[in-house]
Amino acid sequence: MRLRSIATIFLGGLILLAPSARAASSIEHEWTLDPARVSVAQRGGFTVVDAKGAMREFAPGRPDLPWLSERIDIPAGTRVTSVELVNLVTAPLASDAVLQSSIAPQPGLGPVVRTPATAAYFTGNTFQPERLVELGAQGGMRGRSVAFVRWAPVRWSPAAGRLERVTSLRVRLTLESGAEPPVRRERIVPEWEDDLPPMSAKEAATVLRSATSGDKVQAEPFRPQQVPSVLGSPVAYLIITSDAMAPAFQQLADWKTQSGVPAVVRTVSFVTQQYPYGVDDADRIRMFIRDAYARWGTKWVLLGGDTDVIPERLARTLFYGGENIASD
Repeated sequence: MRLRSIATIFLGGLILLAPSARAASSIEHEWTLDPARVSVAQRGGFTVVDAKGAMREFAPGRPDLPWLSERIDIPAGTRVTSVELVNLVTAPLASDAVLQSSIAPQPGLGPVVRTPATAAYFTGNTFQPERLVELGAQGGMRGRSVAFVRWAPVRWSPAAGRLERVTSLRVRLTLESGAEPPVRRERIVPEWEDDLPPMSAKEAATVLRSATSGDKVQAEPFRPQQVPSVLGSPVAYLIITSDAMAPAFQQLADWKTQSGVPAVVRTVSFVTQQYPYGVDDADRIRMFIRDAYARWGTKWVLLGGDTDVIPERLARTLFYGGENIASD
């Protein structure tokens, strides 16, 4: 049985707003890379490049180079339309490097399979990847509007075999207004927030009420409502599973609560009964989680079971060359 979990994690970031008397149309962000994060090794006649915290290249036919992903806070009510490289500083990393092609994603733990190398990416003097920055996912995260930027910490010249490490780079994100507003949070427990975002007067009043009404991480007694509500105790950790596995997961919830992380277990059957107006069971569970986030102040969700227990919603991705994947 495979258990899937969703955790909300905050990362710090420096935001530089473009100077303007009107609404910001762009923001700039700069990263520097610690040389210790990048390593180069020779294996089987090929050069292997790694970067701590990076993902591999999965685009078919491209050189196997690492990619980093960074979160940037953006102004509320905006979305990013494009990202461009403004400034780049590199340093020599290795010479006579010979790279392999990207890894083909395969299920299980079998041998590594690589995609056929595309000649255009393995010949000539043009550095690969040609675009060092790409726009990733964007949306809302616990009251903040955020966007993720993927960037390559190393680039390679195929003809010369030269590897260069990015020491710093600066990007500009172009913004437009009219982004879909995030889920309105009706209850905020300050002790569960790593970094509270800028708030309106009404939102600040909500936090103040939470802080002065006894809503503590180890609230006593712990008496949450059956469905997400601003009444009763807040819930930091929500577990959704089947009726058959609920008793086992209740032991985890009890331990979490005793450890200072108030937790509850709710079954799929209970959720679908309480939210009959959803499109399907996956949509009903999503509605329940949204309400838990907004009214319980929930920070973590554990989906207890594989797709035979928690109904999945399939999404189409082109990131791995094109396939349907199960999406929590």
